[in-house]
Amino acid sequence: MLETATRFLSPREIVQQFELSNDMKVADFGSGAGDFAIAIAQAIHPGGKVFAIDVMESAHQSLRSKYKIQGVTNIELILTNLETETGSTLPKESMDRVMVHNILFQVNDKKKLIQEAHSVLKPDGKLVVIEWDVSSPIGPLKSSRMPERELVSLVQNSGFDTGVKIQAGKYHYGYIFKKI
Repeated sequence: MLETATRFLSPREIVQQFELSNDMKVADFGSGAGDFAIAIAQAIHPGGKVFAIDVMESAHQSLRSKYKIQGVTNIELILTNLETETGSTLPKESMDRVMVHNILFQVNDKKKLIQEAHSVLKPDGKLVVIEWDVSSPIGPLKSSRMPERELVSLVQNSGFDTGVKIQAGKYHYGYIFKKI
């Protein structure tokens, strides 16, 4: 794990911290080009499934190309806006894990997004959040980044425990929160 702390962002190394098993269902909120979705899909293969959720078709096109090249078959793409009511379109209490990475800086209603994660997680499910560190010299505008303390408070006030900090690279921070 030491290597993760000094690198930019290594989805494969970060995913190793998620306590995954090969029969899990995992939602990747804001999957983008899909590096995390692919790493998760490979970790839970053959019995698990990843639901890669994004609002942009171009992101899904990129992800589709990547997973076909890599022979990954357990990813389902969902094109939807996570900022709407029941935005993920997933059934309540159907996911073992929900991942939110590098999107909170661009989400208007962060509470609604976290509440949607809570809604789709099983009673013992976990929320994984990876976000830009406010002191990072690269990334989105510093004024739009979410400080760790604010994130932890938001997630705790949305029905999760205090969270466990994980290694997320040199420019990011990460937490795993259990649904309570």
